[in-house]
Amino acid sequence: MEGDLTDLPSFSTQEICRRIGGRLQGPGDLAIHGLETVGGAGPGKITFIGDEHHSRLWPASLASAALVGAGLRVQADGARALIHVEDADLALAAVLELFAGPKPAVEPGVHRTAVVDPTCQLGEQVSIGPHCFLGPH
Repeated sequence: MEGDLTDLPSFSTQEICRRIGGRLQGPGDLAIHGLETVGGAGPGKITFIGDEHHSRLWPASLASAALVGAGLRVQADGARALIHVEDADLALAAVLELFAGPKPAVEPGVHRTAVVDPTCQLGEQVSIGPHCFLGPH
């Protein structure tokens, strides 16, 4: 079935913590299969707490884990994981890359919907994707 959770990448909280260089508080064996806002997250999701406002929303969140920025106090409950990081924005970007999956292979060439100014000099094996615009020079 398309869109089944088994098709999505999944990482343990320990693996996410290791990959982003964080400090884990709580269980390391929780399966995480996506990201979501602190208020919209459910089980199996990791969320992002980058300020005091979002830290106050954590107790009511259903997220399994959270990235917590430096200097923030977030109530641990023992059942969910907190991954403490120095820079929550950078950690969020790294986790987004984990769940993005492999980049699709693109054939070299210019897509028929791309607009490339005639003064552009393109190298060998360059790929210009759909609806891209390259201006003069």
